[in-house]
Amino acid sequence: ACLGECPQGAITIEEKAAEEFDEEVAKLHLEGKKPTMEELPCGCPSATVARFERQAGAAPSVDTPQQPILRHWPVQLILVPPTAPYLQGADLVLAADCVPFAYAGFHQDFLKDHSLLVACPKLDDFQAHLKKL
Repeated sequence: ACLGECPQGAITIEEKAAEEFDEEVAKLHLEGKKPTMEELPCGCPSATVARFERQAGAAPSVDTPQQPILRHWPVQLILVPPTAPYLQGADLVLAADCVPFAYAGFHQDFLKDHSLLVACPKLDDFQAHLKKL
């Protein structure tokens, strides 16, 4: 809040002799201040890169429940590292993350021999995705 007038003499400047700055000592001091992060023996399973091998076989009949064709994880664009092995030389399907829920034959119609990335065009950070792609 404003006092209405500046009080005189409220702040004074004092000059004192100080030791020469030692960058190494400062670095050592700051190292001791860093919080240590305990590494857990686990991690977020959805961020672990994985490949799934599917055995070739006869196409399922109409009465047989559809089998997923997805061959890798994760699929969310924000979680996939650009160095993921399943992206190297891959034919890529980039889909809105709601599509597999709305399109019953998504796996069978789009994922055979393709790698999948999903993102939300409405809610995700488009610029971050564009930079990653």
